[in-house]
Amino acid sequence: MILELIAALSSGFAAFGVAMLVNAVTGRRFARWAYPVAFGAGMIGFTIWNEYTWAERSTAAGSPYLVVETTRSRIWYRPWTWVVPQTSRLIVLDRRFSRVHPEQPDLIQTRVVRLARYIPDSGFLAVIDCADGRLAPLLEGVELLADGTLEGADWAALPEGDPVLVGACALREEIAHDRGDRD
Repeated sequence: MILELIAALSSGFAAFGVAMLVNAVTGRRFARWAYPVAFGAGMIGFTIWNEYTWAERSTAAGSPYLVVETTRSRIWYRPWTWVVPQTSRLIVLDRRFSRVHPEQPDLIQTRVVRLARYIPDSGFLAVIDCADGRLAPLLEGVELLADGTLEGADWAALPEGDPVLVGACALREEIAHDRGDRD
């Protein structure tokens, strides 16, 4: 957050400098209050840009994340969010942890991660069964056997069209086609 404060202050100083330059070029026609207004507008502009683009920057090209769900919200003390709601949370699948066992082509092991602004990432490893539409978190006591099946898993049914299920099954297809498997 300290880096964001430094960036906001830098944006304010840049806007202040642009206002001084424009004032010098136009023959000193600005009122004295224009400089602090430019400084404040630069800081607010940067803050708004930073809040609206954090999700895209977190999942940009080259990122290991596959976005499966986006939550947008309006916040009362940020009036611009009532015009365009900002992204407050993402549910993503981490490709680095995604595996498909050759003997269990309907199952995919992946990491489900919750990303939120100013909150540390939280996630869990899970196995998702695309054929039966269910999920089993890989917790203590769950054993992944050599043939790709789970022992001791507590399976939870996912509703049809669940974003995690749809995203995981799409990721499973992507992995299968990259490996050269044919369904």
